[in-house]
Amino acid sequence: MMLCSVKTAAVSAAIALAMAGPASAYSLTNGELSVNQLTNGAIDAFTFGEDFYNPGTSLSDWGLMDETGFASATTEGGVGTGLAFGTQTGVDSTSATAVGTFNGAWSFTRTFVLDPVEPLLTVILEVTRTAAGSGSITMFETADPDQGGSSSTTNDVLTQGGLTVAQAIGDNGRTAAFATGGSLVGFGGYSFGLGITSESELVGFLSSPFDPDGDYDDVGFAAALTATLAQGESATLTTWWSAGENAADALAALPDIEASPVPVPAAAPLLAGALGALALLRRRRRG
Repeated sequence: MMLCSVKTAAVSAAIALAMAGPASAYSLTNGELSVNQLTNGAIDAFTFGEDFYNPGTSLSDWGLMDETGFASATTEGGVGTGLAFGTQTGVDSTSATAVGTFNGAWSFTRTFVLDPVEPLLTVILEVTRTAAGSGSITMFETADPDQGGSSSTTNDVLTQGGLTVAQAIGDNGRTAAFATGGSLVGFGGYSFGLGITSESELVGFLSSPFDPDGDYDDVGFAAALTATLAQGESATLTTWWSAGENAADALAALPDIEASPVPVPAAAPLLAGALGALALLRRRRRG
């Protein structure tokens, strides 16, 4: 199984972190994009001129599935059976990380990091096998983009810079781009609707990821990665979430992991140099 290539970076010193609202969300902003991470690791708000994932049905969730069960953490604060959360770590000017365990057999960390310049969020979900023996784990991300004043968007799956990208264009042109490298990406249609909310929907998505090929519809998107791990081994699903006033801008904010591959960082402070270099590369590419 190919694991995601991971490229991310730390937020610059100008990015502020503060407790926000009754949902106990940690709020990060870089002046272009503002994102709230709930204590269960779900995205509470993703704001670029408007909130992209909370209008209509609020859905920007994540979850895990192993041989014994399925569980998701939702944007409404829900926590599925088997998921347990510890005290958030890395909550400072650079990132916010949720930590916890799943079904007594796995530990996980889930880190949000904003680009210092671009409207780009990197989400790193790392799962480690803690139980004896080996086991299979599936990680997934799912969300329903509703920006642009309508619940429906124009949706497509494409490739760029080593990434597979789910692109959703709102009626006002504002575009959500959701990308991974080396993992399944697709929209709702055959296996789910607005987002993955059950084990059967996740299994269906794994067998038939859907590309709407430009259809205009009210559907969500998802990414998933499955790995078989021995005790002490880890797997990582990294997703990049960008926004733009149009499709070209949203795609331009995404990294090029073919040109600038970056290994999984040991700690958030190691990310700063990579992000700065990537921001410089993007500016040169546009110039």
